[in-house]
Amino acid sequence: MWRLAKNILPTRSNLHKKDIDLHDWILKWMVCQDPLGVQLFCTLLWKFWARRNAVIFNGWQMDATWLALDAMNFVHEFNEVNPSRNRRVQVSQAISDPSRSTSMNSIFVDAGCCNSGHTVWGLVLRNLNGETVFSACKREDITAEPLLAEALGVRWVLQVATDQGINSISIYSDATHVVNCINKRSNFAAINLIAQECRNLMAGLTNASVMFVSRTQNCDAHNLASLAKVVGSRTWVGVSPLVSDFSVSTAVCNFISCVPTCY
Repeated sequence: MWRLAKNILPTRSNLHKKDIDLHDWILKWMVCQDPLGVQLFCTLLWKFWARRNAVIFNGWQMDATWLALDAMNFVHEFNEVNPSRNRRVQVSQAISDPSRSTSMNSIFVDAGCCNSGHTVWGLVLRNLNGETVFSACKREDITAEPLLAEALGVRWVLQVATDQGINSISIYSDATHVVNCINKRSNFAAINLIAQECRNLMAGLTNASVMFVSRTQNCDAHNLASLAKVVGSRTWVGVSPLVSDFSVSTAVCNFISCVPTCY
């Protein structure tokens, strides 16, 4: 009755008064002062169109959350391989800058799925000055999907931090979906239980966070994960002396990103 008295019922005529012209809407986005926003806007439209065709012609389902994450990951990877553009467009919503985290220790973690049936991980612990004080790699005779492997890696890091008595820590992973799931920004059935375990471990620490970092900033942990295929589970105080002598190109592990396939 209140809407009727105010003449604001969502009828066609009232809704028509609120609709802006399509061309004006697109133009406002294209000329806005937010370069990242323009990229995401255009990418979302493209991804939506591709997914719409897949729904109609292939019978796939439309998942708005997946669509948004897919667009964000595409923009991030595009800017990663276009440095000149990346200097102008900072994906601050998706990338954390470890150099800015001066109040806590930092742990970088990466995982790998091997053709031989092993799953491997690597971690690098850096102190407040950015110096590597601890390195480790781990190999287990299990087969895990990339998403699960990355989630298990974060849980491993939290367990290591707890065992080492480290109460304030920032954990960096290049697996976007894992980071979002642990931070309750997304939901993935395959790792929900592991994500909850991670949150439980974090609750036992004074100050802990899990953040996304670009692959180029996570190369040390990636190299250690590659090394685990050869040397198994190892730990070092400081930088691993084996990493510098280990050629990643000779690794037989097939590292797969957790970023979903673009349809």
